Amino acid sequence: KLQSFQNRSRYDLAQVPPVPKNRLVGCFSGSWADSLEEATLAGWETQLGPALRKFKRVALGLNANVDLIVSGTDVLRRLGARETDSQSNGDFSTIESIDDLQRMFAHCMARCSAAERAIKTRQLFSQIVEAAEKVDDKQYYVGGNAALVGLTMVTEFSGTHVLLGGPVGTQLKSLLPANVTVPDACLQKEDEIHLILEYQTGDRWGSATAPCANRFITSHD
Repeated sequence: KLQSFQNRSRYDLAQVPPVPKNRLVGCFSGSWADSLEEATLAGWETQLGPALRKFKRVALGLNANVDLIVSGTDVLRRLGARETDSQSNGDFSTIESIDDLQRMFAHCMARCSAAERAIKTRQLFSQIVEAAEKVDDKQYYVGGNAALVGLTMVTEFSGTHVLLGGPVGTQLKSLLPANVTVPDACLQKEDEIHLILEYQTGDRWGSATAPCANRFITSHD
């Protein structure tokens, strides 16, 4: 019985009831409406029915932070980082210096690979964030799983109130809607920052050129 269970697909399409084509044509047009994917989705919708809200108050924890999104090359220039050739670039498990940061960033940018690395010390991370906040074109967003789930709940389910348990500073508090409440014990002067260093197609740093757009994330939680 166990072997039989393991051999079954998690989502067995054979269990999805067929949907008549005339029902699909009524909602969609073109050959796209006849695709297996669309028929599968329509079948699931028929079986599951509309979503019903069964809650009005939700408590969530623990991750909450501010995502600071900025150009990676702009930040490195603000830091006075020295551009190096590709032979000097590398992959580091943690970032211990500005030079490590620029070499790791160039390594990822040349391969158009997303990556996330921790900054070893609070002092170094504060220095990097300070440089990022001086860049003109920067954006602040709600980050952290708990905060993002709470934001989605109050957006998608009107009238829902969320109690968010997580580290919330002044910047994050200003980004949260009124129906997300943060206990006083969770409020703090400084936000937890996740720094998202973006690069666009064609961006250059040293001998590295980005073949596509992506991002490199740093933090010190």
